[in-house]
Amino acid sequence: MTAAEPSRISFELPEGYFLGDLPPLGGLGAAGHDTDGRTVRLRTHELQRTATGLLMWAAQAQVELRRLDVRSASLEEAFLRIAKEVSAGQDMETTTKEYAA
Repeated sequence: MTAAEPSRISFELPEGYFLGDLPPLGGLGAAGHDTDGRTVRLRTHELQRTATGLLMWAAQAQVELRRLDVRSASLEEAFLRIAKEVSAGQDMETTTKEYAA
């Protein structure tokens, strides 16, 4: 069930570096990303590949990825996604019935 959920990697960009300074995220196996200030959060279905590529880049650039956090998808996240989808489906069904009436 958790295989459908992406794993997550988050870290703080090194001082003087920007998102565009990272290697191409798709090439690292990242399925998506978002940023909050200097914090970068990657989503991936290939956790080992993405983490390895990111750490190899950091080693080659001789920088430290502060606040590095690598997490596999959790069962809780899978259930929350399912609950959200079910709720959205029920809302759509209610709206459809209201229009039909």
